[in-house]
Amino acid sequence: MVKISFIRQVSRALNPTEIKGLRYAPEYLPDTVQISRKSALSEFKNYLEGWRIHGEDFVPQSANPESTFMEYFNFKKKICKPQPARKLGGFSVPARPAPPKVVVKGETPESPIVSLLSFKNFMQFNSQHATKEEYYEVIDEISRLMPEYVARKYKGLRPEIVECSGDIFRWRSYLDVEKKVDDRLVQTKFFDAQKKEEALNEYVEFVENLTGKKVLVGSPTRIHIAVDELGLLNDPNSYKDVDYILFGHGKGSSLITDIENPDTWHFSDNNVSIWKFIEENVPKGKRVLVGCCEKDKFWRADGTIPEERKALAEMYDKSGNYMFGIGNTVCCSFGEDQPAKVCESGVRHIIGHTKIEKYKGLPDTFINSTYGNTKTIYYDL
Repeated sequence: MVKISFIRQVSRALNPTEIKGLRYAPEYLPDTVQISRKSALSEFKNYLEGWRIHGEDFVPQSANPESTFMEYFNFKKKICKPQPARKLGGFSVPARPAPPKVVVKGETPESPIVSLLSFKNFMQFNSQHATKEEYYEVIDEISRLMPEYVARKYKGLRPEIVECSGDIFRWRSYLDVEKKVDDRLVQTKFFDAQKKEEALNEYVEFVENLTGKKVLVGSPTRIHIAVDELGLLNDPNSYKDVDYILFGHGKGSSLITDIENPDTWHFSDNNVSIWKFIEENVPKGKRVLVGCCEKDKFWRADGTIPEERKALAEMYDKSGNYMFGIGNTVCCSFGEDQPAKVCESGVRHIIGHTKIEKYKGLPDTFINSTYGNTKTIYYDL
């Protein structure tokens, strides 16, 4: 028989001089596992340990004051200040305490997912020091924590989406590495061709398994938008009557059926005609759920439908109903004004639209999209 001896935990003073990354020196602490590898994520985790003991009063120190985490901490310290009471018009606005600097209210060091998301967003949009390796390490940590959070937070999502929510977040992050600047396609400093390609292939496979439909990608740039359209696909009714799903960014007008016309409907990053793409990739008579915008001469950035377009006779079907799926952008809230479009190969006219009729939520921790009960409306052509 093996005899097991239980050893009482002993508290002792820690010597902070041995810690090469972020370090703190509380008077006495139980023995803890030290994170010796200096990175943005390891410094974030070390901060959590200090915050657990000292709360918002904890001030971290770093061997490298220019580290990504210290850049973030100092940024948050600068903007997270108490607000004095003040008068606003005829109203009195009470004083407000300073918001939390790093750890979001209600979160714990064991599951700081929203706090990590805030850190990740800072690295993506504000940091001058964040490296590609640090950025992707934080993304992978959030991905690991995501399924438990999503299962607890969003009750209306399909189990297949909940279970893969960590991968979905990772795919979206790996794809969100390009943007348009003055109509030029620009790669961000976190662009990684291999990660992007793998993420797109894995996401397409996931959607095909989820829906049983063939997925087409019209232009593989700025394609994180495809992941955001997952909110619509949460309801199987959104795709039950189609054979294909098409992702891509679009501009121009679907009402211009001459595919050689520069103002016709086309993918905005490669200028390929969307009508031509559908006809070449989808058998005649098969239907496609299309998540591509239109931006015609009437387009408005705020998404509202201009009165000039409403006055066009061609915007109404034979029954006199306005065809909301024509002319406007596709927004990932999928309201009636900006729904997904339904097309049929061989017919150069949008034949209907799919919208979310009753919203259930916005799971913006891993997809920037609403989800809920959908409805498809076909036009009387």
